[in-house]
Amino acid sequence: DIDQDNKGYISRDDIFVAASKHFGEEVAMICVDNIMRAADVNKDDKICKEELMRVHFMNAWARKDMDLNKDGFLDRNEVETFTKNMLGEDFNTEIVDKIFTELDTEKEGNLSPMAVERWLGKNFSLETVKVPGQSLERGEIRAVQDRLRDSKKNVAAS
Repeated sequence: DIDQDNKGYISRDDIFVAASKHFGEEVAMICVDNIMRAADVNKDDKICKEELMRVHFMNAWARKDMDLNKDGFLDRNEVETFTKNMLGEDFNTEIVDKIFTELDTEKEGNLSPMAVERWLGKNFSLETVKVPGQSLERGEIRAVQDRLRDSKKNVAAS
């Protein structure tokens, strides 16, 4: 669990500890700033459970995991199951209600890939991603992601 001391929210320190384990301290600081920029909607320097679940909708792999019947759409039960798995005892249907209200703008009862993409376009932007001393364009960010992915594959193959 990323909330190391069970305080009910995720702090910058929690993110730093988790990211340092995977990427080292220098990259971890960049991760902290970017995750906080993307997730901390109310700018209180904490990521609450609702904000955490919003971040999962940014992640295509997480959305794929949510889609239990693999039909390409996320119904309320799939989102609820994923949220329960993520939050455990802290699960609250209000979080699912808020997410569904925000994303299901067509009131279809499910979240289509297009609905999620529209929501992402309104709420998140790669332009907010920062690297100290640099301003990266979208193509450069993707190139860095590809290099990281390739280096992980090379390490795994060794």
